[in-house]
Amino acid sequence: MSAPVFLLNHSTGTPTWIYDRSTAGDKGAPLAEANYQVPILWMALFTDANLTTGVFGAGEDASGKRLTRTGLTLFTTRQDALATYARRKDGIRKKLGPARAQYIDDWERLLGSRFAQETHFQIEFSELCDMSGEAEFEQELRSWINGLDRLGGPGWEALCNQAEIDNPTASPHLGIRGWIPHKELGWEE
Repeated sequence: MSAPVFLLNHSTGTPTWIYDRSTAGDKGAPLAEANYQVPILWMALFTDANLTTGVFGAGEDASGKRLTRTGLTLFTTRQDALATYARRKDGIRKKLGPARAQYIDDWERLLGSRFAQETHFQIEFSELCDMSGEAEFEQELRSWINGLDRLGGPGWEALCNQAEIDNPTASPHLGIRGWIPHKELGWEE
């Protein structure tokens, strides 16, 4: 069982789930992926105003027809996402400390790569949302964003806890920046 979370970078102009592994191959692949968590640096791209709804894949019916559903998403323009991240990045780097600097460097290399040049960023976390319920998950997201704005308090603690960055049995880089399907960037997995 899993609860995949995807960071998308696309140019559709509306929040949507656009990737289908069975037909797309690498074209339209998620920019980054996570499981059971939303990486801190992904959240650093978004503000409270970016929380909206989108249409997502919901499997297939018995005849093979693709089903969709509406759910929460974070969605914004690339320009606004990068400006939001620029405002937060020095504080995040300081807060996470020098031992985690490589993960932030990896992230910034990804943001500047050819893979992250489309017009919009979006986090698709419908399965994670389903685990706690939409209203509760929305409250969590708003708390995490508030924690990023303040770099402290219960929202920051909750964001770091769900990312498992201090869990000795977890891989902290996954909760900080996720993993990517674009191996040529050379991230340690």
